[in-house]
Amino acid sequence: MSSEQTVSTYQKYKENTNLFTTWLGKTARACGWKPNYIHEPEQTAEQDETKGPKRKKKSRTSTKAAEGSSAAADSGQSSIRAPRHMVTTQELVDQVELVTKSAQVVSPMPPKIHAALRTAIQARQRCAAWFEKTKSGTEESNEGHQHFINILQQALTKLQSIKQDEHPTSEDTISMRNIFKALEVEYISDDEMAEVAHATQSDQDTQEKEDHIYQLEIDRQMEVAFIIFSFFEDLHKLRADLKNIWTRFQRGEMTLFRATILTTTCFEIVRQAETQAYESYAAINEASDYTYNDLAAMIYTADSLTRGEQSEVRLHDITTFHSLDDLLNLDTSGPKPSPKTLEISELDEFVFLPTGRTLSKLAQSRQYILRKYDWPPPIPPMGFNYIIRPELLDDPRMKQLERQDEFLCQFYMDMVFYYQSLNSAGDLGDFATSMMADLFPPFDDAIYSTLQELWTTGNVTTRMVFAAQILWDIHTICDEGEGHSSLGEMKAAARKYQDMFKFSIDSGNGVVTQDVRWLAKDSSLISALYSRTSFNLTAPSFPMVKEIAFQNIRSKTRVDHDALRRRLPEQIRSQLRATGIIEAEGQYAKHIEPHKDNAFLIRANLLYAGTLIMDVTSMAEEAGVALANHYLSVFSVAHLYNALRKLGVCSVGWPMMERIIELHPGPIFANDIPSLPKDMLSRYMYRLGLSSANNRHYVEKKPFKLQPSRTTQALRKFFNSGQSLPRLMGDLSNLAKKHELAPRGQDTHQNQGRNLTPRRALAKLDAYIQVVEPDTAIDYVSLTKQCQNLLHRIQTKMTSELGVKFPKWKFHPDDSFDHGLLLTVLGILNEIVAYAEARQRIGGEATSTTADFMQNARRLQIAREHIEAEIRAES
Repeated sequence: MSSEQTVSTYQKYKENTNLFTTWLGKTARACGWKPNYIHEPEQTAEQDETKGPKRKKKSRTSTKAAEGSSAAADSGQSSIRAPRHMVTTQELVDQVELVTKSAQVVSPMPPKIHAALRTAIQARQRCAAWFEKTKSGTEESNEGHQHFINILQQALTKLQSIKQDEHPTSEDTISMRNIFKALEVEYISDDEMAEVAHATQSDQDTQEKEDHIYQLEIDRQMEVAFIIFSFFEDLHKLRADLKNIWTRFQRGEMTLFRATILTTTCFEIVRQAETQAYESYAAINEASDYTYNDLAAMIYTADSLTRGEQSEVRLHDITTFHSLDDLLNLDTSGPKPSPKTLEISELDEFVFLPTGRTLSKLAQSRQYILRKYDWPPPIPPMGFNYIIRPELLDDPRMKQLERQDEFLCQFYMDMVFYYQSLNSAGDLGDFATSMMADLFPPFDDAIYSTLQELWTTGNVTTRMVFAAQILWDIHTICDEGEGHSSLGEMKAAARKYQDMFKFSIDSGNGVVTQDVRWLAKDSSLISALYSRTSFNLTAPSFPMVKEIAFQNIRSKTRVDHDALRRRLPEQIRSQLRATGIIEAEGQYAKHIEPHKDNAFLIRANLLYAGTLIMDVTSMAEEAGVALANHYLSVFSVAHLYNALRKLGVCSVGWPMMERIIELHPGPIFANDIPSLPKDMLSRYMYRLGLSSANNRHYVEKKPFKLQPSRTTQALRKFFNSGQSLPRLMGDLSNLAKKHELAPRGQDTHQNQGRNLTPRRALAKLDAYIQVVEPDTAIDYVSLTKQCQNLLHRIQTKMTSELGVKFPKWKFHPDDSFDHGLLLTVLGILNEIVAYAEARQRIGGEATSTTADFMQNARRLQIAREHIEAEIRAES
């Protein structure tokens, strides 16, 4: 099992701080400093992680008492049962003074400690600047952030001077940037953090149990705010990475298969990161189910979160939607919003506030959906909240946010319709409902499975907000791209696999493929492939069913939105007139209509297409491997090709066959690729069950089968067994961690035992998928047929030229493969052994490849001629 773990950026910064304090504490002890007390953790962080979030507020006293154990979890070093010293900030100052005064006998601060402290300071500078700019914290808490940073900065400045044998003046002590520019403080990239982590990892790994570990005693409220700030920073880094991934896809530099896996994994990384951040939040606050609001409110003012979120116009009792009696209400008794209330700044976007507002608005329609009212649900547009500030909507940035809001609302409407259709809701009829259930794949893509919580739970999590933001980002990047629409990708994949399998329907309405008779155990897999390529990928049922719904909507008496304007409360009409918006325009009274494109749900979500392609790609590999195991032609040609290459007979390389041998050394060669003639024959017979020593075992278990790639096996668990999406992404991440792959110029062992930030974990998975994706796309069906035809030509040539006759050998009369072709390879290998032994008896080498050896081994010559011709034709 890989020892790598994905940790938040905060945890990396925390590790860096602890590394510095531990070095400083040990150095100070060497200079005579004595700690006040030692805290022995009662349990490891692994044990502590099993506890859920607190549902009651913790007192300050209990928080301090738990500081040691929580710090152990934060440090990432909890498995080390070493004495832990909780150091106050004043004690840290004292340690720095003592070490500085002992500069003559103390070694300079190591570069790796300097780098670790610098990254920690700069991260906290950005956090402090955020709170100062947003005015989210109290004056006391902001001063606490700044005071702690100043102490660390003083420590860095003073300890740096040791190597110069001089003491800093008071003017040199604090070199902070202007706090209002601290968000622009030098940013530490993930690559630089990785270098710091690698430089310091050896210290953490080699700590002995008797070592003393020093950790700063920090105000927990301030630290939780830093955790959540770092969490949102991580989200923006991941968003930038995903935008780059989809830009590369749009340019044709990345497949949809790969982009889908990376994006889906990123959502899972965000889910785990949110869970960790919220556990910290719930340790000192009342926990709730509204995790996005709680986390965002922790680092942003509560007023900003509700700003524009239907604060002037709000929905009332869900049961009155159709009558519209109480749909709108304006509370004019309270204070009016300030002129800047509805403005959306870059600070708002740091916590994804515009997207969060949209999802909060959509979550309000949950009861409407659960009570199965007619589709579509009435959802007001974003502009509905700007009645008092209509001029804001003229800004190009606000218009973009309006388009985003409408896009997400329309996507949500189609998701709701899909959900209601699958659950026999609405007035679609039994036929349409049955068609939806039969023709839609029995799994969800990452977008749908994430956002459906809007109506299944009514909650809004940060992961949901992030997923909705990425959905819009993908749409803006890829919507106008040539050949990169969802339907275009789906149809291209369908053509690929239809050409590969050449499906048709026989007289008994069964699915068959050209020139291949499949075993009964594989028939259901072939039928599923046919269904994917002929229906799900080329003719998805959702647009047809949505059209039926639109016909039903048109045939019914619908709510007159013009009447809605006439029925607005007088208070609203007065404000419309007062702000210069004439009532007749009614631009804010209309609800958002469903998208007119019946295929909008599919077109707008490339992850849906990508998930289908992941499914059909893994099915095709599974089916192809099953065919290869039945025919054994790939197995036999691999043995023949290996013999030609190891004997130095074949001068032309066959990349595909070499990759097959590399992927399947166990099933083909029993993990021992032979290089001598006698071993070549024995390995072939052993794997066929013709060896006397192996016959009984082979007959009982038939163990020697090619297997789909590990990536495909993980995908099939999800698509076949109903494995959860988080579990699938976890399996793929574990495969990436186990895969011994290092970037160019970096040793593989450097990646062992390291904690990875979310971005590094995503990059590692990307490198893994890039390497293994070609293996998932190997066309085993065509390769099996190719090897079958090659063996048949070799056998025909041997019969016509040498007069050798081979018996027919079929397991079933209708089999499309003659297993007698295996005897052709067996005869060639026997010939190689016979001539090698004969040459050895006359004093030659058993591995001789001289001309006289080749002239006598005519069967080997025929095989070489045909295999080299095949390779040249393929290239």
